[in-house]
Amino acid sequence: MPTLVLSPRFSTDSDDFWKAAVAEGWDTHRAIRYRAPEKADLACVYGEMAFCDMMAERMDLGLLEPPNAWLSTLPEELVRRDLWCGTVADLHRVTSRSFVKPANDKVFGFGVYEKGSDVPVKWVDPACPIIVSEVVAFDIEVRFHLLDHEIKGASQYRLVQPGVNEDQAVAQAVDFITPYLKDLDLPSSCVLDVGHIEERGWAVIEANQSYASGVYYQADPRHLLYAILRSSGPRGRVRESDRKFLRDP
Repeated sequence: MPTLVLSPRFSTDSDDFWKAAVAEGWDTHRAIRYRAPEKADLACVYGEMAFCDMMAERMDLGLLEPPNAWLSTLPEELVRRDLWCGTVADLHRVTSRSFVKPANDKVFGFGVYEKGSDVPVKWVDPACPIIVSEVVAFDIEVRFHLLDHEIKGASQYRLVQPGVNEDQAVAQAVDFITPYLKDLDLPSSCVLDVGHIEERGWAVIEANQSYASGVYYQADPRHLLYAILRSSGPRGRVRESDRKFLRDP
């Protein structure tokens, strides 16, 4: 039976996953003082990135994540904005107002900066990957939880477009991304955010790790447990096709 290992930091998401795991008959372990369970043959982890890294090292888990530069490999029809991927060392290239964020870990605050020197990265590794894009306005944003390139959960987390309700927003996002899902070069389990850019249309926002991403109220945690197990289960059980997406320890 799988064991879900949860961060010592209580949150609504982790509580919901704890309840879902219990309902599914899974074992659960809240890692108080960051202690791993003494025995768990089939474990997976959910929580903040630093916690997941720690548990992965202690329990030999294989954490899957999208490639750092994945977003920059997509065709214009999927991103609908100018963007590039680099490292903190490349911030000198940012000479005009841009949106800057870490590519995978929340090591500095993402947001709009007037120039690269404004980004608060004094204590950040220069090799830390980043994404830089032109500033655009999303009036709808939807999160998909994917398993085997299929949608297992969907919910909108930003909706300011007049005349569109929550169900319509999700339906529009599904219609946009479904034709591309099978061809996206992503791990078999991940989170994919898409949004509608004002006056441009639907676009991919970013892809992130299933085990360290928030869950919004429209998604059922019970349907997402197996996505978390796939993306953060034992390293020895990682599929051959997923090995290129293993997170570096």
